Amino acid sequence: MSIQQIIEQKIQKKFQPHFLAIENESHLHHSNRGSESHFKCVIVSADFKNIRKVQRHQRIYQLLN
Repeated sequence: MSIQQIIEQKIQKKFQPHFLAIENESHLHHSNRGSESHFKCVIVSADFKNIRKVQRHQRIYQLLN
């Protein structure tokens, strides 16, 4: 299973998003070809309602750490 698939699986299970997009941006950084080191995630979930952006990020980092 790829890192991207693991990230998607964890986010789906924890936040049950209405919308989820995960884009591998490793090619934009000094990474080896085919690397999975940098991702952009867009998550729309009721779990994030009335929560500040920093707290949203903290919850995602905690989940993926």
